[in-house]
Amino acid sequence: MRQTIAEKIFSNHCGRKVHAGDFVLADLDLVMAHDTTCAWALEPFYQIATRVFDPKKIFIPFDHAFPSPSVAMSKLQAEIKKFADEQGIPVVYDGVCHQVMSERLINPGNLILGADSHSPTGGGVGALTIGVGSTDAAIAMATGKCWFRVPQTIKINIRGKLPHGCFSKDVVLTVAKQMGPDGANYRVIEYAGETVERFNVPARLTLTNMSAEMGAKAAIVAPDDQTRAYLKANDRLIEFEEIRSDPDASFEQALDFEISNLKPMIACPPDIDNDVPVEEVEAEKIPVNQVFIGSCTNCRIEDL
Repeated sequence: MRQTIAEKIFSNHCGRKVHAGDFVLADLDLVMAHDTTCAWALEPFYQIATRVFDPKKIFIPFDHAFPSPSVAMSKLQAEIKKFADEQGIPVVYDGVCHQVMSERLINPGNLILGADSHSPTGGGVGALTIGVGSTDAAIAMATGKCWFRVPQTIKINIRGKLPHGCFSKDVVLTVAKQMGPDGANYRVIEYAGETVERFNVPARLTLTNMSAEMGAKAAIVAPDDQTRAYLKANDRLIEFEEIRSDPDASFEQALDFEISNLKPMIACPPDIDNDVPVEEVEAEKIPVNQVFIGSCTNCRIEDL
């Protein structure tokens, strides 16, 4: 039976050929917990271990509350820093966790856990990066392993040329409008098609990041020459296999989006599926009180 990208990555990390629905205990390439989630991982970690499985495979960034906004947060960060120093884990202070991981740490074909809901971001580099809670992160830091039920995959094919003024964020908002906030619950979303092939990795990271808003367990784009260019630009000259879904792999569903007539989109309250073209709200002349540039969805210089 042929395999999807996700099934291949899980197979490579558990030592046997697996398919959607199989339960596996898989080896991990990296575990991330940031300055909020790592604090809640310490107690369960010390209940089962005294040392992490490999300090080189643990990543602790301070990014969610940095600089610290309160005395309470400062105390939590001090606890994390003490833990990191004792374990020989460097703490990173200079960027959003998913962005730093994508630039410096994630390799195509990796299986990674992140104690953050938007961990699927790293799929833009061709890895499976999966969000978990602090307890699962604690166990992973101690053992280097995690159990999974291999998810079904939804394939999203995107074709057409992006109109002027539209970007990958407009594409993924269009996908989210159709999928809804739970349309991909415990699924892997695989983005493919001629449009995605033209996207550089920063544009792909936006697709995979926002997949979490549809309930996705992970999201991925097959690694290719765009991936190589991204790694080279970040001084990471590594060889990797261009792992792809087999032509006759089994997908739970396949959806096609033609974006040649796409318009700039805006996400309106209260849910992710309330996305409309900007022109539909322009007439309301809603005053703008504050503008935030950043977040882990569009925190890259390419977005400006």
